[in-house]
Amino acid sequence: MFFFALLVLLGLAAWMVFGWKAILATRHDPARRFRPLTIGAWSLASASAALFLGSAAKAMLIRPFPYYDPVLLLIYKIGLLLALLALLVSLAQLGHRTRMLASAAGLSLVMLAVWVFQASLE
Repeated sequence: MFFFALLVLLGLAAWMVFGWKAILATRHDPARRFRPLTIGAWSLASASAALFLGSAAKAMLIRPFPYYDPVLLLIYKIGLLLALLALLVSLAQLGHRTRMLASAAGLSLVMLAVWVFQASLE
């Protein structure tokens, strides 16, 4: 179980790094520059993923969260809201299909599922 969790955490981290690498690679090329809403959707989705990675790393390396910990419930609420907002921003630009927008929508959907699953275990 630990190795599966580690694989999920590393996969999320890699998804975030490659997404930001793609955004930063196009910042000087006006022809390939992403729309501001795409960057906003990616920022919200990766903030949700970073919140999950940080809380999971804290729980694995320092001390697990107690059952019904108010801080953990607040983390769940903020992460869920960030993922939902990222999905809404991604869906707002549905007519402008780009690979980065699809990746932002995919990451927000994955994070939404992760937050719901984690909250259901509480």
